[in-house]
Amino acid sequence: AEREGIEGVFEDFRPYYDEATRRSRALGMYRQNYCGCRISDEEATAERAEHKAQRAAAKQAERAEHAAEIAVAEAELKKHRAERAAYDKKQARKRAILKSLREQAKQKASE
Repeated sequence: AEREGIEGVFEDFRPYYDEATRRSRALGMYRQNYCGCRISDEEATAERAEHKAQRAAAKQAERAEHAAEIAVAEAELKKHRAERAAYDKKQARKRAILKSLREQAKQKASE
């Protein structure tokens, strides 16, 4: 840059960010969530991780708030499954008995 007589521009354009964002959105332009430099990418990654942690904490708080309701629902589901398993076992036993009776009837008929 020195050899070619080029001077770098070191200016902070962040004060204009909000206006640039508004204009680009109004024009329907693509906007990436960081400027493209490695530092900005790392900041964006950290910000996304922070937002993810906040959402997880909010979800956990919501779950803790409704823990009693969830426990009741899970208990009802467990009870329903146990009742269903008992019913299925009873029906299987009935089918086995009926099958045995049909086989006995066949044997008697063939004799």
